[in-house]
Amino acid sequence: MRKIHIALAADSNYLVPITVVLQSIFDNNRGENITIYLLYLEGTLREEDLLFLANLTRQRQGTFTGLKIKQKQIDGFPETRHGKATLLRLCLPNLLPDLDKILYLDGDIIVNGDLSPLFDLNISDYYVAAAKDSASVYNINYQTSMGIASSHFYYNAGILLFNLAALRQIDLVTQMNDFTRKNYDQISAPDQDFLNYICQKKTLYIPPKYNMNYALEKDISAKIWSREEMKEAKKHPVIVHYIGPVKPWSVLSTHPQRKLWWKYVKRTYFADYHPEDATLRNYIHKCYLSVTRSVERLFTLESKRKIGKLIPSGLKKGLKKSLQKNI
Repeated sequence: MRKIHIALAADSNYLVPITVVLQSIFDNNRGENITIYLLYLEGTLREEDLLFLANLTRQRQGTFTGLKIKQKQIDGFPETRHGKATLLRLCLPNLLPDLDKILYLDGDIIVNGDLSPLFDLNISDYYVAAAKDSASVYNINYQTSMGIASSHFYYNAGILLFNLAALRQIDLVTQMNDFTRKNYDQISAPDQDFLNYICQKKTLYIPPKYNMNYALEKDISAKIWSREEMKEAKKHPVIVHYIGPVKPWSVLSTHPQRKLWWKYVKRTYFADYHPEDATLRNYIHKCYLSVTRSVERLFTLESKRKIGKLIPSGLKKGLKKSLQKNI
């Protein structure tokens, strides 16, 4: 059987989403020899939750390894406005010295297909394989202000195939500290920004079906991927990524694939799970969001900008505040 090594990161607050990710992995990769490595910061994951995830993996004929990160192991990591926990995946090269590569997955995803073609990619000449992100199209100045060349297409770090062997050859911690010190005020996503910085000319770009983002306007998508790539990604997404502040387990979610997440949660121990923010107020607000987001998806970014110029600034601020309320 083919071996697939997958890394996830979690704490006890993320137990349900990680359980759903595991369910989706095993449902769509039967017959594969899968090893799950769970990254967690010491004191953030209860022992019973760790045991639950380990048993779930073993029941599905997978192998489970918990990777507890002690505070002293990240003492050398830079302080950022977002804390150090977001940088845990950068420990993987040293934590797994016998592995040459690993597939890292965020916890806000659903695996909806076979992962073996992605894992089997030859990345010997690259640090990572990743899917392009819209940041380079929306605002190229964001990356260039941090020393990332405009010729590098900024990628999303939620799904990454890491070349661990190559990354062990560079001093990640020292480079990360230098990068953070120089760019402290403009860093928005510490691990993602840093990884994009060190992976210039060292990134193998993967099709959008492996990191499907449904939040992009059509004209933005067209600048990133071909029509054929987007058609395939929408029809057969292998990994659906719920990018953004509102996740599918929130009652406020209007994501077009939110029902897919609930399909998988119904197959887990948490089949009776209900959104923690399920209040009458939020249900009413959800109706409003459903209408506004449905209309918003009909417009390109260019048309939104043209319409925006016609709306008084005071009204725009009110609309933005209303849309973000409770989110």
